[in-house]
Amino acid sequence: EKEAALRAHRTKLEAGLSAWIDGLTVPAAGWTVQEPLSFVSHGAARFTVLEDQSLLVSGETPPEDSYTVVIRTHKPHIRGLRLEALTHKDLPRGGPGRAHHANFVLNEITIQAASVDTPHDTTPVIIERATASFEQGGYPIAGAFDGDLSTGWAVGEGDKTSKDSAAQFSFATPVNNGQGTIFTITLAQRYGKFHNLGHFRLSLTTEDPARILYADEVVAALLSEASSRTPEDERALLHAYGQQD
Repeated sequence: EKEAALRAHRTKLEAGLSAWIDGLTVPAAGWTVQEPLSFVSHGAARFTVLEDQSLLVSGETPPEDSYTVVIRTHKPHIRGLRLEALTHKDLPRGGPGRAHHANFVLNEITIQAASVDTPHDTTPVIIERATASFEQGGYPIAGAFDGDLSTGWAVGEGDKTSKDSAAQFSFATPVNNGQGTIFTITLAQRYGKFHNLGHFRLSLTTEDPARILYADEVVAALLSEASSRTPEDERALLHAYGQQD
């Protein structure tokens, strides 16, 4: 039943994709998906890196968990981070969370940055503001970086909880290391009742996050001829279209 619902949702998206592309003005590139270099669940869950560089969580399902993920970029002047909470057929009700009703609560995100030359010399990255594609009532994105583990971001919406959502975090000061930067991101999930992320992906940007519409791979796919698009291009476009209101 769950897989049938997901197939029906995908069919609906595919039906409207062409019309959406035809009427779209291609925006400037912005978000660049990052390959996770290392990752750990403090609750002993298991991670699998998928082809799109997202992380799928499986195995142990602790009531609370905290994930630490390390990414690296050689781009200077990093101004923000994007966290995508993604659905997947292997999660309860399709995810993106591991709770029985597909939800999660991100109580706090913290980011440390270090130059690739001195990886152990880390500096906290201050998040100035954030936006989210959807916020559950009482669980706004502001609760995910206020230093209070009793608040957090969630995406519960009853039967509509199983959908892709994203949060964009703008840095107070751009991170600029000449030889590249290593970012260590910690996602604290302390709500309990298994409200942990089940499938997610991280991206960085050198642009103002408030002005970005699509990740780089989406823009590249939009600029390519329809006849030459790869399956990866089609997946990126379908995902972007599914994020539209």
